Amino acid sequence: MSKEAEITVHPEELLTQDKAITDPQALQQPHPKDNVGLINTILGILQSIAAQGRQVKLNWIPSHVGVRGNETADAAAKRAAGGPQVTRHVSPSLRQIKAHAKRAAAQHAHHTHRQLEVRKRQAAWYAAATDYQSLDAS
Repeated sequence: MSKEAEITVHPEELLTQDKAITDPQALQQPHPKDNVGLINTILGILQSIAAQGRQVKLNWIPSHVGVRGNETADAAAKRAAGGPQVTRHVSPSLRQIKAHAKRAAAQHAHHTHRQLEVRKRQAAWYAAATDYQSLDAS
């Protein structure tokens, strides 16, 4: 998931163009369930700027090609990415953490399965080559 946003500061107004949140209503939820870190970061920045007596205008731009404003937000995100440093760290969302854990578990299971298959072939070859008979534990 791409985290793209542009913040342009003017003397009396802040303009932000945000593609990172898939639904602008997320900023109005009392207890967001996804992208919590991102939403709290955005809200904190907006509230601190509003507390300075400056007007805040948030333009939400869905991440779709051909949508008016999308190219502007893309260009702004590229300019921001070329900056000297990241100014705010945003922790991954719960959904992103779950997806990462699911991928890691699937990779681990696949790796373990491949190891067992190799051992099974080695054990079969060893038994055939040495006339090995397993012990009957009963």
